[in-house]
Amino acid sequence: MYSKLKTELVKAMKTNDVLRKMVIRNVIVQIEKKQQEKVLRDKPEDAAASKKERPSDEMVAAAVRKELKELSKAVKEFPEGHKLIGEYKAQIDVCYDFLPSIELDTEAIAAAVDASIAALADTESKTPEIKVGVVIGHVMRNNKGFPGAEVKRIVSEKLVVEDVAE
Repeated sequence: MYSKLKTELVKAMKTNDVLRKMVIRNVIVQIEKKQQEKVLRDKPEDAAASKKERPSDEMVAAAVRKELKELSKAVKEFPEGHKLIGEYKAQIDVCYDFLPSIELDTEAIAAAVDASIAALADTESKTPEIKVGVVIGHVMRNNKGFPGAEVKRIVSEKLVVEDVAE
């Protein structure tokens, strides 16, 4: 995935796509920061060698998710109709190009939620709020890479449907 980012950065530079180039550079900077933090935390003496290591796909996906989260937060902070909202939304669209397909697959997330609800059925909580949190935690622990907001939305929908059915 990191090589895809680098390739897309070169393409954006050649076509002078300023928006795409800016988003990809922001993601690459976040990846390099994470990589440096990891090296300093694990092996401080190998800090110089960290540039040679290729970042994992999980690290790349985490950086893209972080960028998406920051951009989404920025969109919400501006009043409706502000001139920067359109630019931020365009940047969000660019970020979605680099998310792994698993993050965009709501059916896979729904299946994982169903499995977690079934696994946790015997340890049912008294209040739905706690149960939602327990199920979300179970799904996120067992399925790395799922977007938290999407998991929360699906868990909430499924638990409300189950509560209404009972």
